[in-house]
Amino acid sequence: MNKSKCLDAVNQLMEDRRTQGKIEENRRREEISAAVPAIAQKERELQENHAAFFRFIADRDGSEEKFLEFRDKSLALQEEIKALLVQNGYPEAYLDPVHHCSVCYDDGVVDGQLCACYKQALSEQYLKESGMEHLFSGSCFANYDLSLYPEDSRDKMKKLLEFSKKYVKTFGEDSQNLLFVGEPGCGKTFLSVCIGCELIRAGNFVLYAPVQELLNDFEAATFRNKEAGLPTDDYLDADLLIIDDLGTEFYSSFVETTLYSVINTRLTRKKPTVISTNLSIEDRSECYAARLNSRLTYSFLNLEFPDADLRAETLRRKAARRKKQ
Repeated sequence: MNKSKCLDAVNQLMEDRRTQGKIEENRRREEISAAVPAIAQKERELQENHAAFFRFIADRDGSEEKFLEFRDKSLALQEEIKALLVQNGYPEAYLDPVHHCSVCYDDGVVDGQLCACYKQALSEQYLKESGMEHLFSGSCFANYDLSLYPEDSRDKMKKLLEFSKKYVKTFGEDSQNLLFVGEPGCGKTFLSVCIGCELIRAGNFVLYAPVQELLNDFEAATFRNKEAGLPTDDYLDADLLIIDDLGTEFYSSFVETTLYSVINTRLTRKKPTVISTNLSIEDRSECYAARLNSRLTYSFLNLEFPDADLRAETLRRKAARRKKQ
C-alpha cells in the first residue's frame, strides 16, 4: 500500500464513521419512538416547524416577528424533548447527531486544516504499512536510555539523540540522508525506528525494511511475478525510507544494482533515507563498487555510534533485578 492508498483508507474510515453515526442515530430515534411516544410527537412538531420556517424563508416574507416566532417555537420544542428524555432516564443529548469526533464531526477537517483525529488515523495507517509496527512499542525519543551506554560514551550519544530530535522537527525534502555506523547492539536500529515513528506521528509516510527484505521484494518483482503488485514503488516514494543492517545481504550484481538504483533514485527525487550498517568506510569500499560506495560516503551524513552492547546491558540489568527479588 502506498501513500495515496493510505489516504484513501483513512478517507474511507471517515466515511464509515459518518455512516455508523447515522445508523446509531436512527437506532436511537426508533428506540425512543417506541419507548416514549410523547417525544416522537414533539419531534414531528419540530420537523413541521422547520418545514414551515423554510417555506417562510422561500416566500421572502421578511417579517421579523414571524421569524422570532419560528425560532422561539423551535427552541421551546427542543427543551421539551430534552426534559422528556431526562424524565425517562435518557441523557438529554441522546437524540443529538452521533459523531466519533466532536471537533470535526467526522469530516476530518476543521477550518481548512486536518483534524487531530484524521492525523491520528493517518499515522496509524502509515504505521501499519511502515514495517515498523512490531518495533513500535516503546520506540520514542523519551524512551532512549542513555544510561545503557558506558559513561565515557554518553555525551556523544546524547548529541546523536539531540541531532535526531532536531532532524524530526525540521524534516522535509531538504533533510539530509543519514548513515548510522556502528557495531551490533549499539542502538542504531532503535534510534532510526524512533525517528521513523516520530515522523509517522507527524503524518509522514515512512517505510522500514531490513536490507535483505527490501532486496527480496525487488527480486520478486523483477524475476518472479511482475504482476504481483509488490510495493517496490513505495521504497522509492516514501517520505522516509529506513534501510536496516546494510552489509548483511547476500552479495550479487543484482544486489549492487538494486541498492544503487534505490538510493540514487531517492536522491534524485529528494526523498531522504536513513541507513544503518556495521560496515566502516574501509569495509564498504571492499563490499561495494565505487559508484554505490561514493553515494554512501558523500551523499549521506555518516554518523558513528559509540561502541556498546545495549542488549547485553539490558539483560544484565534484568538479571540483577531478578536477583534482588
